[in-house]
Amino acid sequence: MRRPLTTVSLLLIAAALFLAALAFLVRTLSPSSWLELEKRVSRTVSEEIVRIAEVQGDRLELASVETVETFSESDSLDLGWLHLGTTTTEIRVPVVYRFHVALAEGLKVRVTRHGDLLRCVVNAPALKATLPPAIRTEGMQKRAENGWARFNAGENLAALERNLSAELVLRAPRKAELARDKARLRLAGFVERWIDKGGDWGGHSGIREVVVRFPGEKDD
Repeated sequence: MRRPLTTVSLLLIAAALFLAALAFLVRTLSPSSWLELEKRVSRTVSEEIVRIAEVQGDRLELASVETVETFSESDSLDLGWLHLGTTTTEIRVPVVYRFHVALAEGLKVRVTRHGDLLRCVVNAPALKATLPPAIRTEGMQKRAENGWARFNAGENLAALERNLSAELVLRAPRKAELARDKARLRLAGFVERWIDKGGDWGGHSGIREVVVRFPGEKDD
């Protein structure tokens, strides 16, 4: 003769049925989990970057900044108590600084879930200056003045001009901060287009946001 099911047994059976139904719904409503989406997005982005890298080496150009740089020097000469004057030279020139990321240093892409939002996070290498900077010689302005007993203005100006490229190389890394926001938007745009081409951008369960972070920037 069968014994009636106890309350504990009924609860266990009900829990098992609930879990089975939940698993069925997850598989039915989510053909690909967000973890699988992360792998697919990472693979798509990596492949596209490799293809672009074949054209530009391991550099992905992202932004440029144009500034007007000023270089000036003064040269004074005294013979005892007699001041022979001060020669001054100055060059003002527009300069275009370009910035890139070195893909050989690694570009990490991952997908994170925030409620119903899927976010693609791109951890990019440091933004670097593409050297040498481009000098716009058509906009160069020069000024040179001899001291009252000096005749070396032309010589000093020529020396100042010869050192322009080396001085600009030293200044270039300090301009990276000016290009950071533009570079971030450009890289995010690249990733969005790659995801869109792969069919993973938008839609009910797709990625809604791409975030680019450079080294030293914290997660929000």
